[in-house]
Order: sequence, then structure tokens, then C-alpha cells
Amino acid sequence: MRANCLCSAQLANPGWELQPSDVPVIDEICARLDGLPLAIELAAARARMLSPSQIRERLDDAFRLLTGGTRTALPRHRTLRGTMEWSHALLSERERVLLRRLSVFVGGFTLSAAEAVCADPLPNAGDVHESAALDASDMLDAVASLVDKSLVLAQSDSSGTRYRLLETVRQYGRERLIEAGELDTLECRHATWVMHLAEGNEWHLQGGEIKPGVMQAMVREHDNIRAALLWATSGDPEADDRGSIGLRTISVLFWYFHGAAGWLGTAQYGDGIRFITTALARDPRRNPRLTARGWLASGCFGLASGAWETAITHMRIAIDQFHQLGDTWYEAWGKAWSGAVLLMLGRLREARDVLAEAQVMADTMAPSVLQNVIYSWSGLTARAQGRYDEARRIQEANVEFGARVGHGIAHAHALAFLGTLDLLEGRADDALAHFQQAFPMHVRLHDGWGLALDLDGLAGVAALRGDAVAAARLFGAVDAWRERVGVILPSFETGDRESRLLWTQGALGAAFEEAYANGRQLSPEAAARLVLPHPV
Repeated sequence: MRANCLCSAQLANPGWELQPSDVPVIDEICARLDGLPLAIELAAARARMLSPSQIRERLDDAFRLLTGGTRTALPRHRTLRGTMEWSHALLSERERVLLRRLSVFVGGFTLSAAEAVCADPLPNAGDVHESAALDASDMLDAVASLVDKSLVLAQSDSSGTRYRLLETVRQYGRERLIEAGELDTLECRHATWVMHLAEGNEWHLQGGEIKPGVMQAMVREHDNIRAALLWATSGDPEADDRGSIGLRTISVLFWYFHGAAGWLGTAQYGDGIRFITTALARDPRRNPRLTARGWLASGCFGLASGAWETAITHMRIAIDQFHQLGDTWYEAWGKAWSGAVLLMLGRLREARDVLAEAQVMADTMAPSVLQNVIYSWSGLTARAQGRYDEARRIQEANVEFGARVGHGIAHAHALAFLGTLDLLEGRADDALAHFQQAFPMHVRLHDGWGLALDLDGLAGVAALRGDAVAAARLFGAVDAWRERVGVILPSFETGDRESRLLWTQGALGAAFEEAYANGRQLSPEAAARLVLPHPV
């Protein structure tokens, strides 16, 4: 695809020369145009006036950009719009209705999603002729018809079949959706579908993935989730229930945003923080329980991103509101996370006290990940206070509890925490054994925070064994990984890491920078192989 684009661009502008920085931009242009030869040719023709970066920036309005073409081409091929108009005219009325409604999805959709969002009746939409009516039971045949006409792509794997519109087709369909007066209704239905998806999976992601496959399924909908939140946090918060839809959705998505980084390989906290901040500011109805959930979610985003002063303020608001509502479950969660924030702030006595309060409340409830979270932060607080024996007892109990309730991430985290305790006590072999157990679990679960714990710990193992080169590479690998997925180094880890890093730099001297830079290029699995005999 890139070769065709380069050839067309050079024909359009013979003086243009490819720069190394243009290569990823051109690859992105080709990908966003779905590799369509006509679309790529029309984009390349703009190289007479625009740089590759400028072309990329204008692709959100592809039909305005991609006009032109050769004078000898057939009229329907002279512009991308002409091609779409020609294809659209060949569709039945029902197919046209479905095509425009499907344009509300971003990044693909499942058949059940199309049934939930696109089927009639559409209240407040324009009149739909009987021949164009779409019933949910007819959706399979209707989608299949568009697949047969190459306007919808079907992609199947072990998890089932997903569909998507080519991006240029989606933009054209959106124009038709606006013309039909259905845009507001469809965007509201799409956002409502995302809200129900998020709420339905909330408990499967508490503390990390509990039900296997849920995170992967949610990640597939990442573009839809983001599009729905953008809609719900813009415009009039009173219109279409935008304000409540936005707050209900983002309030239950902290664990998704926390876990998605490991799957997507990119930090998601920035989006999450912007969405929860906007949703709280735009909350029009001030439902006390929903608002309290929003403050708790905001506090969790603050904890994860390092905004600890903001986090403790928001969590205390949530705790007070849950207490007034008599909601002991969420009050206990708020106290557990407040303990974590206080630990990060170095207020260790307060952290221990509030975690003890959370433990008393949790002891009256059925076993769940809540107890795992309290154990984890209680053990880390004990460690930060130098009470290593107590910290070990708590984390060993957490390993057992996580295995008993079937929570893989809680189990793996506790193993990694035991590994860090081993390092503090100078037991490199015991630490290695704990990280050997934890690492494959974190890889399988795509746990970004857990993988950072492991890589930091393995750097410590290498340093303790005197292998400075492996330690330097692992330090580089974990720093690059943290930057990529947005996971900060916990404040209680900084002193131990700094001392190991200083030893490594002293042992290698000028060779440290090269080893560190080499490590930054390694995947977590490749970095772990520097120390672990069997990383996965």
C-alpha cells in the first residue's frame, strides 16, 4: 500500500522526496483509508499542496479532501464521493437505512450491538417507510447483505464475528444519518448501549479481570467506549440524558481504563481523568449515589496517575456520601482506597488506621476482591513501616485468599509483593521463585501494573546477584514499559529502586547508558528472559 501511495504522490508532485519521518505518517494514512486504491490515489494527489502530516490531519473529513482524480476516469471513479454515491444508489431502501445507522459505531461492532442500537423503532427519528423498517430479528440478513456488497467487512476469530465499515464508508454513512435526522437518536442509543456494556461488566473487572475474556471483549470496544464518552460529556448535559449517561458510564470504568493499558500498550488514564472530571462537573441531576460513585472513581484515577492530594480529597467526599446513604459496601471500598492513597503520601499511621477500619467492615461481608485489596495495601503499609514479618504474613494470606476466590491478578500481585520483601531481606533466590510464579500470570492477564512490579523486582534480583548488565537492561525495560502504559512507580518503592540503580550505574560506569538504552527496546517477555529461566 505504501509503495502505491509513494508512486502516486511522486507523480502528483515530482519534486517531493520521502523523509524518514514521513514513513509512519504515510502508513497511518493508508491504514485509515483501509487500503482502498482509489482513496489512496486521491490522497496522494493532494501531495501537490499538502505534506503527509497535513493530509493525515484532514482525513476526518475525507470527502472534502479526496476530490479530484484523472480527467479520463469514469465519473463514478473521479472522486471518492462519486464512488460512494454510485454504490449507495444500488442499495435497497432497507440497506441504506442500516448503512447509515451502522456509521454510529467506531472501530467495529457485533451483531448483538447492531440489534441493540440500529433496530426500529427509533423514537424522535424521521419517518421510515415500511419497506425500510429494521427489526432486530432481521439484522443478521441485513448485515450479511451489506457484507456481500463489500460495504461492511466481517472478521471472525475464536471469540466470534465482528463487523466494521470501511472508514470512508462510515463517514459517508454519517452524512446520510445527519440528512435523515437520526444522528442525535442513534448517538444516544449508542452511548446507552456502551453504558449497559460497562455496567454489566463492572463486577467482572473489580481489582482486575475476574471473569476470563471480559477485558479482551471490552478492549475490542475501546473506540466505541471512547466515542460514547465523548458524546456524553459534550453538548447539553440535560439533553438526551447525556449528563447521567456520561457519569454512569465513566463511574464504572476505572478498572477498565486501569487494565486496558496492558492490552492496548498505551496509557489510558489521561482519557479517563478527563471524562470523569467533565462528567462530575456536568452532573445535572445530582443523584447522591451516582455522584458518590463518581467521586470514588475520580479518586481511583488520581491514585493510579499520581495525583494523590486530589485523590484523597475526592475519596473522602465519596466516603462521607456513602456513609450518609448507609452504603457500607462502597464505604469500605472508599476506605480501602483511601488507605492506598495515604500510603503513597507517606502518611503511614493514617493509612494503617483507615485500612483497619476497612478490614472491620469487610469482615462482615462475603469474601470478594475487596478483602484482597485491603490485604494488599495493609501488607504494603506494614512493609513501608519496616514491619517485614507482618507484611509477609499478610501477603501470604493474600496469595491464599486470591487463589481461593479465583482472582488471578490479586494472587499474582501478592506473589510479586512477596518477591519484593525477599529482595529487602537479601534473598535473591526466593525473590526469583516468587517472580517466576507471578510473571506468567501477569502476562496472561495483560496486567500492566503487575508486569511493572515484576520487571522492577527482576532488576533487583539481577543487582543483588551482581549482574549489572542485566540489571541496567531491566531498569530500561521497566521505565519504557511504565511510560508506555502510564503506570507510575509507587512512592514506597523509590528508595529501594534508587539504591539498586546507583549500584548498577557505579558497577558499569560509562557502559550503563548503552545497556539501559538496549533494555528500553525490549518487550517485558524479552526483558524477563535476562533473569527468569522460564519467563512464560
